[in-house]
Amino acid sequence: MQDNKGKPWAPVLNAQLRHLMHDSCGVNFTQCLALVRQGADVNKQDSANRTLLMRAARDGRADVMQDLIAMGARVDLKDGIGRTALHYAAQRDNPQCIDVLVAAGACLNSQSIEQWTPLMSAVCNGSVAVVARLLEVGADAEIKDNRECTPLMRAVKTVEITTTAETVKLLLAHGADMGVRDTLGKTIDDILKEYPPGEFSEEVKEAIQQERDRRTAKAFRSAAGKGTPKPRRIIRKRMGAGYHAG
Repeated sequence: MQDNKGKPWAPVLNAQLRHLMHDSCGVNFTQCLALVRQGADVNKQDSANRTLLMRAARDGRADVMQDLIAMGARVDLKDGIGRTALHYAAQRDNPQCIDVLVAAGACLNSQSIEQWTPLMSAVCNGSVAVVARLLEVGADAEIKDNRECTPLMRAVKTVEITTTAETVKLLLAHGADMGVRDTLGKTIDDILKEYPPGEFSEEVKEAIQQERDRRTAKAFRSAAGKGTPKPRRIIRKRMGAGYHAG
């Protein structure tokens, strides 16, 4: 069908686009972009409220993402469970996709229904490069999800599955709080105690203890310089349950 100017009718184009977005074999972005150029809605959402930009981010297609944004794709639209394109990009090992969205003004700390941020998605996906990029551009490492878990706690919870010690070290280097507790009252030390001895968990434990020692020494120097009374009590509160004074 066509409008009175002989152009394809927008509802028909949108229907065709939606059909392509439901392809179980993957999205044909060439065909989708062609439909958008003819007048289909670049922000059309599928049955799960995912947009083409989200699908391109999920597939790591930075080139397609740039085209879609140039055509008017909105970077902060959310799908059915509150994830943005940046959440999808964070699940891929492609920092370029992060760069494309950040350059377009994407919200770094947008939270899903479960209050997960893109940084949490990257942490649990195990992409060190994407975690590093998100932290570099200013992602907040202290935001908690609906279980009161920070990205560091999520990293520790998945240390034997996807997370590497390098991810934990990155979060610690950016000042991640080691003393927070989740909804069950567990700290990162409590979580690590649940793991059997193993290469990955032991490396993470060592990284956490080294950072705790470094922060403890720094805090003592600062407290001593200021003449703060009873610095050990204050530092223990800040360092968490794993703190042991020398």
